[in-house]
Amino acid sequence: MIDNFLFQVDYYLDLQNIVEEDLKIKTVAMLLEGDVVAWWRWKMLDIENGHCTITTFDVFRKQLKGYFMPVNAERHVYRLVANLKQTGALRDYIRSYQKVMLDVPMMTEKDKLHWFIIGLQSWAQADVERSNPETLEQAYVAAERLADTQRTSCTDTFRSMKDSDHSGKREERCDNRNESSTQKPVERKPFFHRDNNGPPREVNC
Repeated sequence: MIDNFLFQVDYYLDLQNIVEEDLKIKTVAMLLEGDVVAWWRWKMLDIENGHCTITTFDVFRKQLKGYFMPVNAERHVYRLVANLKQTGALRDYIRSYQKVMLDVPMMTEKDKLHWFIIGLQSWAQADVERSNPETLEQAYVAAERLADTQRTSCTDTFRSMKDSDHSGKREERCDNRNESSTQKPVERKPFFHRDNNGPPREVNC
């Protein structure tokens, strides 16, 4: 969370062309929310009482991360990477892995690639390894291509099943019509209607 916030802050400061250190700190202070606001108020009291000094944005950044990020945060993220596995859709796994990678910029490219491939299901792992990726980005591309192929295959299968079902129904309707056309006409049987005022008359139905 803190890293994402600081990333957005850096982008905003650059967009607004804010370069003065004091103005950077004041601008960021206006964007703080929740517990971070309480932390900054406490820090401002320390500054006023001479207990600490924060004169640059880099110092502000380090103080903020040092307070809100756990001491073993890096170890926790590495453990998260090692335990991340593909359990559902391939594209969902790719997105999850990309998100986790934002928190481990210090990890080597070799390790990033290794853990990404290890986390894939066996069928996807074999296909990605066949492309022989040398970087994580190349592995992403191979996996995305595989996901697209898988999706196209499923769509074609669904259309084929749908067309087959419709064809079967059309044949069934044709058979029913043919069966109806070959049926013998129902023979009309006469019956007699008696009129009290005369002899019985034959009536066809």
